[in-house]
Amino acid sequence: MPGSVRFSRSISRRFASILLSGLLATTLASCKEEEKVAEPQPRPVRTAPVEKSEAGVPVVVTGRIEALDEAALGFRISGRMIERKVNVGDRVESG
Repeated sequence: MPGSVRFSRSISRRFASILLSGLLATTLASCKEEEKVAEPQPRPVRTAPVEKSEAGVPVVVTGRIEALDEAALGFRISGRMIERKVNVGDRVESG
């Protein structure tokens, strides 16, 4: 037992010295004078004035506008659908 007591005391002394060294280093590191940080300079921005002007020549084209992504959804319902109050492409609002 006396040997193990001596061993545990030496470990606790080493731990205490390491802890004290760490605290001393932290204290000394926090004592240095604060460095002054220069404010960042504003970056130049290119601007252009906005003016109202007449529209150019209208462009008339023929064709069809479609969505890039389209999801075809279908729902299985029991029974028969009696009435459909909207058609494909109609705009609907809530309510």
